[in-house]
Amino acid sequence: MITRAQVLAYRAAAGGLSGPRSVLLTGVQDHPVGASARLALALRGASVAAPDRGVLVHSVRAAMHVHRSDDLGLLAAALRIDDGAELAKQAIGPFGAALGTGFGAAVDTVAAVMRDVMADGVARTKGELSGAVTPRVDRRLAPWCQGCGVHHVQDALFRYATLQAALVIDVESPKVFRFRVLTADPDDARAGLGGAVGAVGAAGAVGAAGVAGSGGAGGSAGSDGSAGSGGSAGAAGSGGAGGSAGPGGSGGAGGSAGPGGGTDAARAELVRRFVHAAGPVRPAHLATWLSLAPAAAKRWWSLAGPDLTDVEVDGRRGWVLAADLSLLEAPPEPGEPRLLGPYDPLTELADRDFLLPDPAARRQVWAATANPGIVLWDGEIVGTWRRRATRGRLTLTVSPFGGLPPTWADHPAIAADADVIRRYFDAEEVLIDTAN
Repeated sequence: MITRAQVLAYRAAAGGLSGPRSVLLTGVQDHPVGASARLALALRGASVAAPDRGVLVHSVRAAMHVHRSDDLGLLAAALRIDDGAELAKQAIGPFGAALGTGFGAAVDTVAAVMRDVMADGVARTKGELSGAVTPRVDRRLAPWCQGCGVHHVQDALFRYATLQAALVIDVESPKVFRFRVLTADPDDARAGLGGAVGAVGAAGAVGAAGVAGSGGAGGSAGSDGSAGSGGSAGAAGSGGAGGSAGPGGSGGAGGSAGPGGGTDAARAELVRRFVHAAGPVRPAHLATWLSLAPAAAKRWWSLAGPDLTDVEVDGRRGWVLAADLSLLEAPPEPGEPRLLGPYDPLTELADRDFLLPDPAARRQVWAATANPGIVLWDGEIVGTWRRRATRGRLTLTVSPFGGLPPTWADHPAIAADADVIRRYFDAEEVLIDTAN
């Protein structure tokens, strides 16, 4: 039987907290826009000198994530949903089911218009792009929006279509971002994050033996993008898929399972990457991560079935990659204590009830709005932190759940993370304050 401690140590390793792993294999969520992804990467030692600093796109759940640019073909192929009924109702409301099997064609239609609009090379805000696209699509795809007081392309449909149109996002400020077409220029890997995001190491593919990587905490990088379905834009991936059991390996789907590599191959690769990062997990956890209906998640899961093996963790059954079993059985020590930011991959890919068994603690970490950062000690989440800036001083107010020694804030690793956070928020000094 696998223990809780082994799982937590394994996830820390897979998430780039205790070794050279590529957290970008599953993407890093950016919420609010331009905020959390940069901090998560900076806290993993990301360097602006990396050859590919990632690109910001609407991907998983149609939410904004930073990904390796050479993974856009994989993402476009995997995330083009044919049947809107496969999407979770809470993600799209009745719109997806109403379109049914016409959802994929609707995505293609909107993406084609987006490519045409963006062919002039002008970057556009979401409002500008929506305003240009909406008059050119069927009114069924642009229902009346009570909140905006206008007809516009349904929001989830719009966001899914941007990925198929090969549009990436540049963030100008917390409230202003623009879409542009990803070019074939190898220097075009800005992630739309002001150039401040280092990617993830220099070579971090995951092959059949597990996780490989070099060059600091966090793994690999590349360049290339894809248009996905519907025809024209972007550079598609180079071909086939299938092969190695580990995510991102050269024999697997990796970054080359664009439309030419096949939807099933791309989805199998995405499942492998999720299981690698979050395992042991079950299909229900995949459904949550992708905002899929349970039946759809099970179909996706089955595509990677031959590469998975089941384990028992504290009496509960879950699955990991067969290639990762040895790492799960003998993971690196959890390492030093850490301060991690809001919406960090460690919490966003998690089965929350396992990561934090205490319901009251879960409500603090996954708040109704504006998640806090977290404090890790001995591999466990032991508290949250929120920031406050005053005249060049950044105060991190920590609310512990318990288990922190009196001098915890003096630990060199905590001080180092606090300084990364200080520099990220452009403060002159940082103070850690423990709430009563």
